[in-house]
Amino acid sequence: MRAVAIVVLASLSLVPRVAYADYDLPKAEERYFLLADEWELASGPVNSRTGHGGAQGRAAHVLRTQSNRSEFEWPIDLFWLADRVDSDSICTGTHLQRMEEYLAGLQGKEGWHDSGEGGPRKCSRSLLVEVVSTKKGGVLFVAGIWILDPQAVYARACARGSDMLGADPGVVKAMGSAEALVAKMRAASDVTWKAMADRRRATIPPGPGNKTMLAVRQQAEVSETSVGVVLGEFLVLRSGDDVVAVRITERTATADGGARFEYYHQGDGSGDVGKPNVVRGEGEVFEKYTRLALPPDPRTGKASWQVHDAGSRLRIQCGPFHLRWSMGDWLCLPTQPGKDLFFAVTTCTKLSDVDVAAPTLTWIENQKTK
Repeated sequence: MRAVAIVVLASLSLVPRVAYADYDLPKAEERYFLLADEWELASGPVNSRTGHGGAQGRAAHVLRTQSNRSEFEWPIDLFWLADRVDSDSICTGTHLQRMEEYLAGLQGKEGWHDSGEGGPRKCSRSLLVEVVSTKKGGVLFVAGIWILDPQAVYARACARGSDMLGADPGVVKAMGSAEALVAKMRAASDVTWKAMADRRRATIPPGPGNKTMLAVRQQAEVSETSVGVVLGEFLVLRSGDDVVAVRITERTATADGGARFEYYHQGDGSGDVGKPNVVRGEGEVFEKYTRLALPPDPRTGKASWQVHDAGSRLRIQCGPFHLRWSMGDWLCLPTQPGKDLFFAVTTCTKLSDVDVAAPTLTWIENQKTK
């Protein structure tokens, strides 16, 4: 998709001149529109590269949202967002700064409250989100994000039509009101949210667990939002006076694959998880799905399935921290807006060896708390 941004610049001689920015965006092979009621934005280090299509800050900004108890995280592509929100900023080379300010403005809206269960905070105003992928079955990212203003959306759709509903202006006008348009958008969004959950699980084969995901990791892996832990080794979290040491103790065959965990919470400010007053907890998490076989792909002959969640238990509540487990022993890091949160990977398999003051520990600040 090619776009041309035009802006008039005033020179020192006060003679207007026109600047053009001619750029290409890769074709969106998949495109979805959703309404999000429970959401938050996570920020990390800004990537200053300006090439579009994946290089410019996808890791720096993440939209975290939730629907029907399923949580989703998508990176936000600042170049695509600028194309949707303020294409003139691309022309002037200020799109990174402008999109930083734009996202900060969204997060700063009033009306926040906790949604409960450790999920994203809920805002009194919903988001309209455009999610795309430049390859069929590829990584999804946020290309557009707006506070849902029913009157503004209705006025725009009456003039240009609704991309979300695939409706031309005449069809939108026939709906008669912003309320009627938003009701149809919500119905379409509900269908799309279900498709998002199915899409995320579509590569999971039938049978107990995924053999690739169940391979036992020999070394911990750290990503922007989660840690792939080694079976039996402690991960340590700290925030303020609270320190938690948590580990996966064993794999289980429950449902489609699960794991048992244990944790030790020290909340007295000492950081010593070996003291008698430490609080211990344990439990089990697992993934559970139902699968409906679909006809084989006529081109490849490969079978495929529709996959639906059937009561997975993914939450690990360890003291004040909420973690989310996924197969392969990945632990999604907690979100505590406004609080400093640090984590450290250890090779300790005994609680007595865990020392939060050890100089060998590397503490990493969790950017999701920002």
